[in-house]
Amino acid sequence: MMIDYKQFFDVQYWFTFNPGFLSDAAAIGFALFFGLLLAAPICLSMMARKKRIATDPADKKVLGKVNTLLATMGVVGFLLLFFSYEAVPMLSMRFLYLLWGLGLAIWLYFIWHYTATEVPRIKDEREKKKQLEKYSLKK
Repeated sequence: MMIDYKQFFDVQYWFTFNPGFLSDAAAIGFALFFGLLLAAPICLSMMARKKRIATDPADKKVLGKVNTLLATMGVVGFLLLFFSYEAVPMLSMRFLYLLWGLGLAIWLYFIWHYTATEVPRIKDEREKKKQLEKYSLKK
């Protein structure tokens, strides 16, 4: 089966109100992908508790943000899959998958930005506070 790549550049392909039914292979592939997105936060949380990953509060906050991202995108993805599988007009538009991907990319950027800018600042402030506590009088 040949894929017609020209259709990906056609506006009508993405914005048709009733794109039709998903093939079984596509539905299974999407279901596996979204299932992995839902299972990943559970696995990450179990690993964090068992192996003591993310003992620092700033790292725990980043892990919480990642878990929220994965769980939310998994649920929204399953909703999109349900609407596509049932061929619900307007709610099964292919454009919604593009919006889903764009939302995922933007959310990942914000998590990365927080990890790259805020987490080092928080850790530096905590270190400075520890250094100052050494020389302070304790009651």
